[in-house]
Amino acid sequence: MNSPNIFIIVLDTARRSNAYNVDIMPNLADIANDENTIQYENATTSAPWTLPSHASLFTGQLTSDHGTHANARQFSPSVPTLASWLQKQGYNTRAYSNNVWINPEFGFGTGFNYFDKSWLLFNEGVDIGNIAKEYNTTQEQITQLSKSLTIKTAPKTVFNAIYVRFFRKKFDKGAKITTWKIKKWLQNRDHSSPFFTFVNFLEPHGPYNPPKTHVKQHLPEDVSYRDAMSIDQDPWKYIADPTSLNKQELDLLERIYNGELSYIDKYVRKIYEFLNRSGDLENTIFVVCGDHGENIGDHDLMDHQYSVHDTLLRIPLVIRYPNSIYDAYPNIDSENERLIELRDLYASLIDAATPDENKPFKDLEDHQSSHSILRSPSRHHTVAEYLTPQPSIDALQTRSNIDRGAFEKYDRGLRTIRTANWKYIEGTDDSEFLYNIAKDERENVNYAKDQPNRLEKMAEQLNTIYGPQLPPGEDHCSNPTEKPDYISSDVQNRLEELGYL
Repeated sequence: MNSPNIFIIVLDTARRSNAYNVDIMPNLADIANDENTIQYENATTSAPWTLPSHASLFTGQLTSDHGTHANARQFSPSVPTLASWLQKQGYNTRAYSNNVWINPEFGFGTGFNYFDKSWLLFNEGVDIGNIAKEYNTTQEQITQLSKSLTIKTAPKTVFNAIYVRFFRKKFDKGAKITTWKIKKWLQNRDHSSPFFTFVNFLEPHGPYNPPKTHVKQHLPEDVSYRDAMSIDQDPWKYIADPTSLNKQELDLLERIYNGELSYIDKYVRKIYEFLNRSGDLENTIFVVCGDHGENIGDHDLMDHQYSVHDTLLRIPLVIRYPNSIYDAYPNIDSENERLIELRDLYASLIDAATPDENKPFKDLEDHQSSHSILRSPSRHHTVAEYLTPQPSIDALQTRSNIDRGAFEKYDRGLRTIRTANWKYIEGTDDSEFLYNIAKDERENVNYAKDQPNRLEKMAEQLNTIYGPQLPPGEDHCSNPTEKPDYISSDVQNRLEELGYL
């Protein structure tokens, strides 16, 4: 079997229930209905936000093992990343990221031959913003800039500055230009080796601002685009006071969010068609997944922090396999309801791409997923963890100018274990939750006091996997990393726009 190409599209912040709605993402539904495609119904992520969930995707590890989270933002893997494994097998490895967390600056360039940062027009260029921060006078800034520029970087630096200032926000959060770059590469690529391409599309991430036509198609007839877009989208204000938005306003916010999904849906289709027209699709494992979901008033929360509810952990996972994979793994489509973790893609894609004699599974470390969905039965359970509040409660109080007491209950770490029918959550504040998710998908009724035996058993399973629960800020990690010493101005600005800093 020739090594298949691998193409992963991460729909950042895509809720499973919304992404699987044919009225919202009809193109994804069409791809899912292809006879070579499987839509997995019970896929969950290992963490409820971008940084740790991508680190788990790239290493097959849990957050407490790869050590990348809010208090340790540098991705410094102690195991080979997915891109590194595939690069070693001769793959041309490429990344196109629209989320600044997923960035070589935070360590995510490991194993990639090419890494495109879509918030810039060109990857090369001088960081003008950082020079402005470090040097006080105009003369000093001009002098340092002239020293930093070269014949190669000068025009790209100028164009990057113009793009960031005037054009980056004009169209979307990066999907349009990213898709154009991918098309150009596919048209001109070297066919002598297979490729691994990773794409992060940021559109569903707040603040929501899809094109007008994609909002209007989801709005009731009696609500104007202007009225819908005037709703306050400040997540921290809502978390401090869930009465600040009423039921109708939350419904409209979700409709705007659906507009983001509808918009990105057309770019998923475009890439799928590019692969088909280039002749690559028939030898490509084409993956569309989420990295985490979103709360839009669910559990009195907004955004994707302070929670491990299924609104954040359940993700879309749609995979189209080439015929060669079906021939090699005849039982692959036997169970689309199986329990899967996002980090299982690590072992699964290595399984598909690596010749039998080079299978790496025997070398995988503890807590590194060896669960290949090409050959393994359903997991008995899935797990996830949220080690540290992000933003911290102190930062949240400073940013919102709201009394700390409004946020105090969220100053905790969380971890959870989930079976097909039950889900247990425990917090570092000694809180415990037990949900019958087979009957209560929204996790509204806590059975912690009514089912003590079940609770105790699931708590023991969590302790076996993770060890004893530790307070936020203490060393949970077997591979602790650090915050990066330097964050460039363009990255810092984007993180501030997205509400992280």
